[in-house]
Amino acid sequence: SRLTMADITHSQLEIITADVYQADISVTHLKLDLIDHICCDTEELMSHGLSFENAYSAVKGKIGFHGLQQIQEDTLMLINNKYRIMKKTMKIFGVIAPILISFGAMFKIEHWPGGGIILTLGFFLLTFIFLPSAVYVSYVEVSNRKKLLMHLSGFATAFLFAMSFLFKIQHWPWTDVLMLVAVGITGVLFIPAIYINQLKVAPKNERLSLIFGFIGSLLYLVGFYFKLNHYQGAYILIFSGSIILFLMAFPLFIYAHYKKQEYISSRFLFLTFAVVWFIIPTSLIAINVSEDIQNGFRQDEISDSYHIEYLTKKN
Repeated sequence: SRLTMADITHSQLEIITADVYQADISVTHLKLDLIDHICCDTEELMSHGLSFENAYSAVKGKIGFHGLQQIQEDTLMLINNKYRIMKKTMKIFGVIAPILISFGAMFKIEHWPGGGIILTLGFFLLTFIFLPSAVYVSYVEVSNRKKLLMHLSGFATAFLFAMSFLFKIQHWPWTDVLMLVAVGITGVLFIPAIYINQLKVAPKNERLSLIFGFIGSLLYLVGFYFKLNHYQGAYILIFSGSIILFLMAFPLFIYAHYKKQEYISSRFLFLTFAVVWFIIPTSLIAINVSEDIQNGFRQDEISDSYHIEYLTKKN
């Protein structure tokens, strides 16, 4: 029966190989096994009269969008005990930490006792248990030393931002220093590492959107930091970053990535939702903070002007 099956060409094999490698499969022998398995399934469907494109699409549909990553995760769970422990730790504390932070924030808002303790415990679990385990799991799944900088800088960024938020809420010292270091690592190391790694593997039609995304992200990040610290030029930076991100980078990325797809995937919906909820809360928070502070100064100015005028009339 094997002799009657259609054989894929060398160029078609390269397409399958590129897709498997693009999925960031870290287990070497698993890459070869997956390529062989996909080729066999595709050839079997082609022997029934399907073209390579239709047969390969059917195989990919059977595997699913996250199918290759899921296969790797299942394999690592079986052969890597440390990965298995860290994966479970990440999942458990990835649920516990946000719950504690949410309850701590609610207690803080309502001025109930214990809010600070609950909030601090939630941030501690998030930064000292969840983040290290998540970074380890992500790095093992990718297993690419070229992305080590991205993982380390991402961990440092998340850690410092979380600590700066906690210090800000609890009114502890060194908040501004932590925030400045977090923004610096994000802008100098983390964001460049992400975009450089993406540029290396991205098709040519997606590179322009990545370049605009890099520039817009940096401008928006610096602008938001300026706004939190009430520095001059914050509005210009936030506005420029928003324009570049959401009127240039985002449309170009969507056009390049989804123009050949016949239907809207859940990934597209999530991306759009995430973009909307990134820009709206941060921008509105910055505006509201500015308005509150400006209104306070305005009321003081009106009051001072009134008293000066009164004292002047009374000599």
